[in-house]
Amino acid sequence: MSLSPAELERQIEALAAESALEYHEPFRGQGIRLLNGKPAFEEIEIDWESLDRRRQAEYEKLNAIQSYVGAGGCRREWIVGYFGQKTLETAHCQCDRCEGDGIDAPRTLIRPGAEAEGYGPEEAASAMAVLRCAEETPWPLGLKKLAQLASGTQARWALDSSMDDLPSYGAANLQQARVEAIAERLARDGFFRLSPGKYPTAKLTPAGEALLAGQAQLPPRADWLAAAPAGDGRDAQEPKPAKPMSESELFHALRELRAAEAKRRRTQAFKILSDGALRHMAKLRPASSAELASIKGIGPEKLKKFGGLFLEEIRRLTEGAPARPAESLDSALLADSAPPAAVAPCAACPCSVSAESPPPMPDPAAVLRDLIHFFLAAEREEAQEAFRRLKLFDRTAIWNGMEAAWERAADERSRTRLIWAAGEIGAEGAERWLVARLAEPSPVERRLACESLRKRPGRQTEAALVEALLDRDEAVQASAAAALGEIGGRPAQAALDRMRGSKAIGGTAADAIEDAISRIARRTR
Repeated sequence: MSLSPAELERQIEALAAESALEYHEPFRGQGIRLLNGKPAFEEIEIDWESLDRRRQAEYEKLNAIQSYVGAGGCRREWIVGYFGQKTLETAHCQCDRCEGDGIDAPRTLIRPGAEAEGYGPEEAASAMAVLRCAEETPWPLGLKKLAQLASGTQARWALDSSMDDLPSYGAANLQQARVEAIAERLARDGFFRLSPGKYPTAKLTPAGEALLAGQAQLPPRADWLAAAPAGDGRDAQEPKPAKPMSESELFHALRELRAAEAKRRRTQAFKILSDGALRHMAKLRPASSAELASIKGIGPEKLKKFGGLFLEEIRRLTEGAPARPAESLDSALLADSAPPAAVAPCAACPCSVSAESPPPMPDPAAVLRDLIHFFLAAEREEAQEAFRRLKLFDRTAIWNGMEAAWERAADERSRTRLIWAAGEIGAEGAERWLVARLAEPSPVERRLACESLRKRPGRQTEAALVEALLDRDEAVQASAAAALGEIGGRPAQAALDRMRGSKAIGGTAADAIEDAISRIARRTR
C-alpha cells in the first residue's frame, strides 16, 4: 500500500465507523481486533465441484502421460490421436518408435522389445478373446473388466448387464489373473488406447482392429518358435492327417465341445445346443453360417454366439485333423516366423492427418439408456465414473430415463442408487418423486430419500420431512431430523420442539433432533 500513516489512520477510522472493526489508539498491549473472528469450517464456502473437476483434470493428465510412455507404435500417431484425429501410414516417421530398425523397415505395430515377449498359443487365444470383448461390449470398459468378461466372470455387474450374452464371453482359457496381465500387455503393445481419467477405459487402436480383421498377427513368443521344428514354420506344426470321422464320431466330438463350452460359461449343456441340432450338424457337416442357420434349433442368437465355434470344429474334424481342445481356437492367429507384412506408405506426407469423415455419432438416447443401465449394475467405482458421464446429458433427459429405470428396478441396489441420483440431479419433478419414496416399505430407501431431499429442498420437502419424524425406523427419523436441521425454518423448529421427549423417538433420532434445533436457531437468529 502507498498510504501515509495519516491516510492509513483515516481509513481505519472510516472502517470503525462502519462497524467493520474496532480501533483503539495504539499503546503497548493493544491493537486491532476483527469483529468476525475466524469462521467455523462448515461456514466456509468451498466450491467442491470445482475442486473435483480440477482433481479429475490432474488424473487425466497423469493417465495421458502414462499412456504415452507405455504406448506402442508411432509417437506422432499417439499425439494426433490424443487430440481426436486420425493419422495415415507412418512408415517414414522419424520418432524414436519408428526409426529403431531404419526408415524402410517393415512396421510391426508393437513397441520395441515386445517381440521378445511375444504370445504363446494359449496367450494368443486369450488375447484375441479380450480384443473381441472390447469390440462387442455396448460401452467402453477398463482392461480389468474386459479380462473378467473374457474369463467368464460371474460378477453381478456382468450378469445384470447381460454381458454373459456376448459371443466372446468366457472365451479365454487361462486364469483370470493371467488374462488381466495379457490385457495390460495388449495396451502396452499398442493394441488398446486408454482414455484419460481416474478410471480409464480401453479402446481398440488401428493395430487392434487390424488384428481382429485378420490383417495383422500377434508376435509369437521366442521360446515357442525356438521349440518348433525347422522348416517353413507351418508344415512342421500341422498334425498328420487322420482317418476322417464318421457321422457318429463327429456327433460325439461335437458333444464334447458343447460340454467344454457349457463348463466355461457355467451353464447347462442343453442351453448351448440340443442333441438334435448336433446330430443334424454331424449329418450335414455345414461349412458356412448360412448352412448352419438352416438347421432346426439354431436361431440368430445361437448362430451369433456359437456358430463360429462349431463351424471351426467341423472344418477341422472333416478335414481329417484330430480334435483340438476348445482353448486353441485362436492359435492360428499367432504370427509365423516371418515378420509381418509391411504396410504401403501413403503417397502424400506419411504422417499427415486423414481427411476422412468421422464415423456417424451414436444415438444419444441409446447411449443414455446404456449408461443408466451400467450405472445401476456396475460396482461402486465404475458406477461413479458412469454417473460423472451421465451428468453431461440434459437433466430432464437423465431424469426421464431414471424414472423409466425405476419401473424396472427389482433389486435394492438399483433402487437406492436411483434415489441417491435423484438428489444429485435435481431435475424438475425430482422433489415430488423423492417425497413419494418416503412411503416405500424399505427403511433404507426411506432414509436415502430423506438425505436426497436435503440436497434439493422445495415447497413439499419440509412438510414431508416433518412427517418422516414419525417413521417407525429410528435411522429414518434421524435422517429426517438432520435434513430439517439444514433446510428447515421456524415451522420445522416448532415441529422438532414438539417431538422432544416423545416416546416414539429413538435415542439416535433424539440426538439428531437436538442438533437440528440448534442449527435452525443459529441460522434464523
